[in-house]
Amino acid sequence: MSKKMKRLLVIVLCLMMALAVSACGSNEPAEEAPADDGGGSAAEEVKIGVVMSDSGGFFQQFKTGLEASAEAAGFEMAGIYDAADSAKKIDAVKNFANTGYNYIICHVDSPEQLKPVMEEVQAKGVKFIAYDTAIEGADLIVVTDNTEMGKIVGKNAVEWVEATFSEGDTVQAGILGYSSFPFLVERADGIKAALAESKIKIEIVDEQDAGGLNNDGTNVGNTWLTQYPDMNLVVGINDAGAVMLYNSWKAGNKKDQDKVGIFAVDALPDALQAIRAGGMYRGTADNKPADIAQSTIDAITAASEGDGTFDQKEIVFLPGPVNASNISEYPES
Repeated sequence: MSKKMKRLLVIVLCLMMALAVSACGSNEPAEEAPADDGGGSAAEEVKIGVVMSDSGGFFQQFKTGLEASAEAAGFEMAGIYDAADSAKKIDAVKNFANTGYNYIICHVDSPEQLKPVMEEVQAKGVKFIAYDTAIEGADLIVVTDNTEMGKIVGKNAVEWVEATFSEGDTVQAGILGYSSFPFLVERADGIKAALAESKIKIEIVDEQDAGGLNNDGTNVGNTWLTQYPDMNLVVGINDAGAVMLYNSWKAGNKKDQDKVGIFAVDALPDALQAIRAGGMYRGTADNKPADIAQSTIDAITAASEGDGTFDQKEIVFLPGPVNASNISEYPES
């Protein structure tokens, strides 16, 4: 073989070795893409804005429950708890949506006024949870049947009336309502429907607003002490106003207290303590606000871990009566 041919053969062999090394790459194993663990996409960051009408009574208990449940779930939560009218609610909902909150729990007083702002924030991807009153199109509704709730409160009162008075007696009653909120009007209507079923005649002699704001329960109590001295039954749409009236009547030495009954709903600590005392405050009803709060946060958790939609459209709750027969189930904390 000529020198020229030998040189050409060497060059070809070198080129072949170089190509082989290039094709094989480095001896280090190639970095693999992370394997899919089957868990789907990561859950979205959850920021919850809460808009409530008040910070007292049941709302305080619900607020405490929401805070505890949200913290346990690792969610960020902030609240506006003095939005007593729809204008304040609208501003609060807009502010939460504009500052990155992706779930809003709103206490609804007027569906007609709040629906436009609900739809506005939903268009931005915010989930709107209507509490207490349904709004058509809400992502989730947390609601009770207020007529049925009123009947539960009224039946609690009727059981006491029928055990305390005789046929032929007439029991004078006062209703503590709150006409500003339609859902509370429904509750008062449920109370009156239940009272009408009593075997003992119950005559409603007056109905006043007393939801527990601006000392209204105290004022009504003082008025009824003098205007209706023979009133022996008061049934209210919540404990906040009824406890005020109860304290007014105690301070005013209401006559015949062994035949006076005050009933309401929410199982507030002051109401439970008054029932334990065995006096005029005879009954309430327990909505279990901590359970409602937990159910709401559980629904948000499930939605955030999925595609953002709620599996259920409603969380419905009703209270259970509390009176002398089961007050032992509510020990002092």
